[in-house]
Amino acid sequence: MRIVIDLQGAQSTVSRNRGIGRYSLSLAQAIVRNRGRHEVIIALSGLFPDSIEPIRSAFDGLLPQENIGSGLHRTPKCRRPF
Repeated sequence: MRIVIDLQGAQSTVSRNRGIGRYSLSLAQAIVRNRGRHEVIIALSGLFPDSIEPIRSAFDGLLPQENIGSGLHRTPKCRRPF
């Protein structure tokens, strides 16, 4: 099975070192440690470039670096008025 984990919650400057950021990173590391034969991919947002290398480092020895990807993710503008 392929498991993709979006770690943007661990990237934002507001939450990176707080509850959801630390929890997300710890949960992802635990999943990687217990993955067995499953493939795990970590998805990172290119909108937070300063956080990419520290997160990559957090998975050194746990996950091949090619399984950690980052890209520029943009959300479409909402066309429906509220």
